[in-house]
Amino acid sequence: MRNYQYREFIHTFPHFPQIRFLLYLCLSLAIVSCGDDASEENVPDKGDKIELYASLKDYLPNTDFLIGVGMGTDLYMGDELYSLVVDENFNSMTFENAMKQGCVVDKDGKYHFDAIDNVLEKLPDNFTIYGHNLIWHAQQAADYLNGLLVGKIEFDDTNRKNLLQNGTFDEGIQNWIKFNGPEGCVTWASDKGLDGGGCLQVVNVENLDAEWKVQVYSDLLQKVIKDKTLYISFYIRTEADTEGSVRLSTGIEKDSGNENYQSSETVGSKWKRVDWAFTASGNVKGIKIDLGKKSGIYLIDNIIVSLEPPTNLTVEKTDEEKAQIVSDAMESWIKSMIGHYKGRIKMWEVLNEPISDNLEIRGVESVPDEVNSDNFFYGKYLGKEYAIKAFKWAKEADPTALLFINDYNLEYNEAKCDKLLEFVNYIEEGGAIVDGIGTQMHIDISLDKQKIVKMFEKLKATGKLIRISELDIKVKTPFPSEQILKIQAEMYRYVIRKYLEIIPENQQAGITFWLLSDNSKEHQYWIPNDAPCLFDASYNRKIAYKGVCDGLQGRDISLDFD
Repeated sequence: MRNYQYREFIHTFPHFPQIRFLLYLCLSLAIVSCGDDASEENVPDKGDKIELYASLKDYLPNTDFLIGVGMGTDLYMGDELYSLVVDENFNSMTFENAMKQGCVVDKDGKYHFDAIDNVLEKLPDNFTIYGHNLIWHAQQAADYLNGLLVGKIEFDDTNRKNLLQNGTFDEGIQNWIKFNGPEGCVTWASDKGLDGGGCLQVVNVENLDAEWKVQVYSDLLQKVIKDKTLYISFYIRTEADTEGSVRLSTGIEKDSGNENYQSSETVGSKWKRVDWAFTASGNVKGIKIDLGKKSGIYLIDNIIVSLEPPTNLTVEKTDEEKAQIVSDAMESWIKSMIGHYKGRIKMWEVLNEPISDNLEIRGVESVPDEVNSDNFFYGKYLGKEYAIKAFKWAKEADPTALLFINDYNLEYNEAKCDKLLEFVNYIEEGGAIVDGIGTQMHIDISLDKQKIVKMFEKLKATGKLIRISELDIKVKTPFPSEQILKIQAEMYRYVIRKYLEIIPENQQAGITFWLLSDNSKEHQYWIPNDAPCLFDASYNRKIAYKGVCDGLQGRDISLDFD
């Protein structure tokens, strides 16, 4: 029987510590009396008063106080003991990674909310969710964002000899015939072409799931011998806002080899250029356009079949164009996220870690020469005004949501705290609203406690909501002694006590602990080889748990159990 199973039963009496104490002793004696079925590791320590404490949220200083945990989605969904500990102790939650842009937006710009939605469905309804985070420089959908900024490729076809007699359809569709499909499916559209002129129009009335079932064909002006390389280009779109499919194939001379088939290309309602280069597997005498896979009205123009490749020219986007693209992408991301969770998530971390350790605004006053593949700096294209834009768009998306800025090392570096507060003033002078400030507080047991006091006093003076957003306390060893664990517990108690003493109740936006336990599954990428959390690797309470509870109540709760 695990320690947590004792607590689960004992805590059915959360408001009667004397009853919990008697039950604890009875359960202990019962297990000891089990003879061979009991082992030393299963016998609880009768002197361990930590197990007599109620859940964390039973010791809140007031009923509206938020006590939260930063957690991963996989553990909460896949480990029932993990989720049980979370649900019992907290009333607030922050996704460790799942809400970051790099986890939500894929390389094609598509949004994926399932991982988040599944957790929200499982969480107790009364949990407050802190949206972490909207704008950061790391864990961004950088492939997608950088792809938007790639220069436009333009094609020069002027020097290519066209082996088609009619590829422009300016005056009709001469030399093109229906090869497969219903009568009347191939017509000329006199004014729907790429430049407003004529084009080839093909109608496929149903999804036939086979490209060849609707085909148009044209002979070439000259036969192309096997093993020659052909370069074909054309423009195509669907007339309605539907997704279509197109494939090219070759018509060959009998017994000269095999036909060539292009991979299917997706077609949308905007003109798309398609290029296909291949080595002829037979003597090519004509070209087929295959449109039978998906229904739709297809418009086709400017077809070139040539032995010469096109010349590709890359036209770089201007700084102004890049700024507009980044601005549009950022606005879409912020409004899409907040809009999707409007009503469920009422607190958002709009801007995370905007100030570097050398007191510069990231992406504006400094951009590293080498960055990780998932890094993207909005300020590089928009200047420091990107922060004003972000808060304005967040407020437009949900006027009732509380909006936060968040950073780390504010307790270690007083000048960094000052720089962040200066940046907050800049944002608000620009017409945006910053409701609150998050201090991460990734600290260790050796931190000078007076630095904590100074930071809280500076944050209090802003008059804004203040939250401890990512609290953990390193002990600098994966195997801490009992004495080190007591020092860690005292630091937890001190941080929480000072937060409650210095920050007025109407400015208190809660405390979130970063990760639940010391289990290695939670620390593959964050503080490995340490023991920074409230629960050990088996989800049992550490002495730090007592420190947190005592800090919340402002007294040694264990004295109640004497």
